[in-house]
Amino acid sequence: MIFRKMLRGISQMLRGISQMLRGISQWVSGYSSWQFGPVCGRLRKVRSRLYSMSYVTGLGLLTCCLSVLLGIGLAHAIETPYGMVDPVDARYEAGYVTYLEQCAACHIALPPAILPAETWQVLITESAHYGVSVPVLSSFEQQLMLNYLQTYSRRTAPRASVPFRVKDSTYFYALHPGVVLPQPLDLRSCAGCHVGANEQDFSAINAVGT
Repeated sequence: MIFRKMLRGISQMLRGISQMLRGISQWVSGYSSWQFGPVCGRLRKVRSRLYSMSYVTGLGLLTCCLSVLLGIGLAHAIETPYGMVDPVDARYEAGYVTYLEQCAACHIALPPAILPAETWQVLITESAHYGVSVPVLSSFEQQLMLNYLQTYSRRTAPRASVPFRVKDSTYFYALHPGVVLPQPLDLRSCAGCHVGANEQDFSAINAVGT
């Protein structure tokens, strides 16, 4: 939304500059038709210089605007505080939001890296959910969520079984090296160390749990 507004403003500004230069050109042409000799020659030179300046100014503005837009996009991708383990690329924001809407309403929404991509494929596409029947999502919603979840997770190792519990995921233990984990280990255990886990913020860690 902010990018569209910026581009619209830039377009209007450039259109205004173009109209101003067109008016100056018509004014200069009117003087030229009077054939004031040397004065007209100087005016024609001014008109030529104005056109040259307009090209240079337009290119400069375009370069500046592109640099600003790229800088904003990079800062957005790097600094947006999503709370999960990885910042979310703009291409997967819709999937991230859908994931929170569908999952965090009932339980802690785990960071995708905790479970392998194959686990997410089953969890998102099947209605049987750990003994609970959940509404079947549309294929569009499923794909949005899988695009996000599988981008930020890894596939299982060859010949390894697909885990469906946090306690069975090798990736979970790889992300918690040297941590004394609470028992029993389940989704509710996350809040013991990650104080903001219930709000899907895993960036703050309780020192007692480490």
